Amino acid sequence: MYGMWIYSSHLNVHLRTHRGEKPYQCTQCVRSFLQSGNRKKHLQTYTGKKPYQCSDFESAFTHNDHLIIHLRTHSGEKPYKCSKCEKYFSMNTNLKRHTSTAHTVEKPYQCKQCNTTISHNFQIISHQSIHTVDKPYQYGQCEKVFTASIHLKQYLRTHTGENSFNAASVTRLSH
Repeated sequence: MYGMWIYSSHLNVHLRTHRGEKPYQCTQCVRSFLQSGNRKKHLQTYTGKKPYQCSDFESAFTHNDHLIIHLRTHSGEKPYKCSKCEKYFSMNTNLKRHTSTAHTVEKPYQCKQCNTTISHNFQIISHQSIHTVDKPYQYGQCEKVFTASIHLKQYLRTHTGENSFNAASVTRLSH
């Protein structure tokens, strides 16, 4: 036995992470991978085949795990909980982003319009959209308008308590 690895091949893969090695290069793009299985999975995106179909809507995916993540948008499932607050997330990457942004002490970026301080530069652009007069997304059941469709969806889930909504009631206002 090799430490906590039963097989020496598992140890070799682990050691590659420390050396920054990704020996399996995609033949279609510049990406490279730590393991051949990950490259094989990635190459499926170039076939055009999407065998994993959402039963509720017309979305289809190359990989089953992408379908699982998509289905959470319908179910409202959020299995990833922040250890520092009570927020839950549907994707682990969203939890990691939240942790690195919401729970950092240093917030060096400041909005010039409302003086809100933010920890990462990329968030300033998103934040500043709340100050724009262009709010093209409206829910037909009330007068609430939003700058982005995702904000409308969040509003619907937060205030109606529902996991889904009537898409026919969502309107993109014309300019």
